[in-house]
Amino acid sequence: MRANRLEELLQQEIDGELAAVEAEELRRLLDQHSNLRASAEQVRAAARALAATPAFEPPPGIPTRVMRAVAAGPAPPRGLTAYWHQLFGSSAVIPTMADKEGGPMPSRKIVLAVAGLIGLVAIGYFVVKGVPPVEQGTGATIGAAKRYQAPQIKEGDVQVTDAEVQQFLQSDTFDRLMKDDAVRKVLASPANRAAIAEAGARGALAAADVRKALAESSVRAGLEDSAVRKALSRADVRVALAEAHDRGAMARGNLEQSLARAGVEDADVRGKLAKVFSAAEAQALARPVALEALGHPAFAEFLSRPGAAEVLGRPAFEEAASNRAFFEALQRPAFDKAAMDADGWGGAAKANAKADAKAH
Repeated sequence: MRANRLEELLQQEIDGELAAVEAEELRRLLDQHSNLRASAEQVRAAARALAATPAFEPPPGIPTRVMRAVAAGPAPPRGLTAYWHQLFGSSAVIPTMADKEGGPMPSRKIVLAVAGLIGLVAIGYFVVKGVPPVEQGTGATIGAAKRYQAPQIKEGDVQVTDAEVQQFLQSDTFDRLMKDDAVRKVLASPANRAAIAEAGARGALAAADVRKALAESSVRAGLEDSAVRKALSRADVRVALAEAHDRGAMARGNLEQSLARAGVEDADVRGKLAKVFSAAEAQALARPVALEALGHPAFAEFLSRPGAAEVLGRPAFEEAASNRAFFEALQRPAFDKAAMDADGWGGAAKANAKADAKAH
């Protein structure tokens, strides 16, 4: 009982919630029971160390391990120690606070600190790198992870003001965009613009190496395969590819093994996926930010449309994609209005409208 009360009082002290009466109770408890003083100092030292810990890059592979565990569904409770070992290896040890009268007892504060550290590592990675999308039914954990990502996207959108959009639409970059026949024809389609501006696609298209990979004819051919697109809509497949990328195991044979372990039963589909992602020019597509985009049906459909993916590697599009106002402008009626002055826009828009109507 004394050890339990000590833990409770120490937690309140570290959190800055200890009232004067409780502070006096803590002092008396430590004065009366010398065997608890060392344990109390361990907890305080752990709290000080965590507070002083600088930001750091998460260990290689940790995000995809978390995502794979989530995609596999809830696991039976095994305790924090088992989960820590699953993520970081069997050498990790969670400290304990010894109570000589009651035996070893886990320090709740340290346990919570360790759990918080795991969360901060994962959250920090997902906020910076992006979260691979997962299907429904993967549990509350991924829902929380995606909530950490969503505010970042919304915040970035809000920061693009109307003035910035107008400035882009009046810029030389926009002018060059409209003077490129191939780009203009693709952007004349509202469906194409929506797919490009979709939140999950923005991060991918803003990355030069991802655009370059998507513009490669061999990569496009592989991604246009309906079986490949269907497989990439699965969370476990995307996680397997991202984990292989983290491990540097992108050889075709390694990828086929990883995909088999992920539950891709069709050997032909495994072979097609491995062929696409093992190619040197496609390595960037196994990063979470690219896999997120490929997992969205609208973006995958965009890539399969004639001439769509080719424009991603054109100088005019690359220049525009480096400007965040470009993606916001695509969603505004002002884009169409500004584009109407470009030669051929009206005809391209009508042709795309007919094509979209026929496709649906």
